[in-house]
Amino acid sequence: MCSSSTWPKAVSGRCKASGSLAQDGMSSEEEFKDLIALENHLIVRPHADEAIYVGRLTARGSRVFYFYTADPGSLARDVKAAMEQHPAYQYQINSHADPEWSAYLRSTIATTAGRNAGAGSACLLRLLLSV
Repeated sequence: MCSSSTWPKAVSGRCKASGSLAQDGMSSEEEFKDLIALENHLIVRPHADEAIYVGRLTARGSRVFYFYTADPGSLARDVKAAMEQHPAYQYQINSHADPEWSAYLRSTIATTAGRNAGAGSACLLRLLLSV
């Protein structure tokens, strides 16, 4: 059984856009490709089975990658190694206890509030964790 208690610590990696932004504050098409390559490095990392990648949020010239784990130190080292493969980006890694995954749920709900999907996202996450 998979549950949020398996991964009680939140780890986020934030990177600032390295190039120009589109009118809507999102990354340009060229930078989008670079960010996808970075995301792929974050997903396929040495200790991928010790954490869960739950998603990303892009806004105001930054992209934040969200993970949950029991060992934030190991995950932070993996994130740092992936980020160092993309030296054009300044990055910051944060971690904190979050056994209810509230940081991720708040981000998801905040970005989907105008589309009435926030409650659905929280419900979906809880269903996935109960499998």
